[in-house]
Amino acid sequence: MGTPPWDTMQKGVFYMVKRAYSNEFKLEVVRTYLNGPHGIRVVSSSYGLPSKNYISTWLVYLQEKGLLDPLEAKKKSKSGSTVREKGYEGFSSDKKTEREKLLEKEDLRLRAENVFLIKLREMRGGDGAE
Repeated sequence: MGTPPWDTMQKGVFYMVKRAYSNEFKLEVVRTYLNGPHGIRVVSSSYGLPSKNYISTWLVYLQEKGLLDPLEAKKKSKSGSTVREKGYEGFSSDKKTEREKLLEKEDLRLRAENVFLIKLREMRGGDGAE
């Protein structure tokens, strides 16, 4: 698990450490939110973000920078549910089995862990050719 966004200077005193996130990471998180079945809170916590507001802010930022297609960003309705594509036959997330829900949750966690490990390797200077 990643380190928390705070550190201790002395016993009982905390200060926040400002983190910088790459555009690639932001895009990964936003796309996971837009294309996945989970809400903004679940996605933000699975990526270890301090607040769900990061995703909302990044969505606007990535659109303004031209890194995210505005049509892609409209895949979520205001209620947060995904807009279904042609051929959708009425399968709702309420009807998913417990096993399917568990597998989706595990998939999301593993994706977040993968992003974390890639960032860790980059920070350590690894090139991945081990």
